[in-house]
Amino acid sequence: MERRKRTSMYDPYREDIVAALEAGKTIIQIYNEIIYPAMNGACEYSGLAYYVNKNGLRYVTENDGYEPVHICAECEHCGKIQRERFDPMSFCKKAEREVLAVVKTSPRWCPLRSGGGEVNA
Repeated sequence: MERRKRTSMYDPYREDIVAALEAGKTIIQIYNEIIYPAMNGACEYSGLAYYVNKNGLRYVTENDGYEPVHICAECEHCGKIQRERFDPMSFCKKAEREVLAVVKTSPRWCPLRSGGGEVNA
């Protein structure tokens, strides 16, 4: 008896998903524009996110690719403050908060993130 090959319900849409990711769309946009209408609502957003990350269709970032992220080092609102006897400190003028040195892109509270970011979080 042959074993059935396990396939995902998203496999027929793989090429469309890859093309949309390369075009810069987020997973939520792909879900709303391609997957949800094609499956008549018989799917969940979390399943698509798992499929994308599990199959390596997109590099998993600190926010799992759910939203576009800008880089603080390239931001006009971010700067460095030179401190006496310490390394320079990164600072966001718009949020009036310190950006920790471990942050490589931008912090979750950043007001320029697509989610709107909470400035006082």
